Amino acid sequence: MRGHGELSTLDNGYCVSRLAADPCAMIEAYDFPYVDLMHHSIGSSAIWSYYDLYDNYRLGRMVFADQAPSVSAKLDWLVEDIVIHGCVLPDLPTLVVGAEASIIFAESKVWAADHIPDVEVEIFSTDKDAAHFMCYENPTKFNALVGAFLS
Repeated sequence: MRGHGELSTLDNGYCVSRLAADPCAMIEAYDFPYVDLMHHSIGSSAIWSYYDLYDNYRLGRMVFADQAPSVSAKLDWLVEDIVIHGCVLPDLPTLVVGAEASIIFAESKVWAADHIPDVEVEIFSTDKDAAHFMCYENPTKFNALVGAFLS
């Protein structure tokens, strides 16, 4: 994702919609018929934004690792409130991963799983299992989970 590691930066700053446009440009440049998108933490917001901007354009499946479907949603919102206030709920095969010990509430992933039609959800159970960085803290379990979903 732009702005991470040694990837190029923007002179005029970042916004989630700009980060969502990057994969779309790559998909078109390489003429991929479809792709599976996966991201962790705030990077997942770029995937949510991609879906919001481009619908399911050339998308196969999506994987969201430890990020709520809306960074501004309130726990007592109904599905209608979420849609009105900017949370887009995909209708593609989706894997949602969270952790009880994460800084991002696991309930947000359970909520998403209850409202996305074709979804699998996995909540890592303890801080020994993994927390927010489950892909680094327990790569064996995380990679097996994602691999099984994508195969």
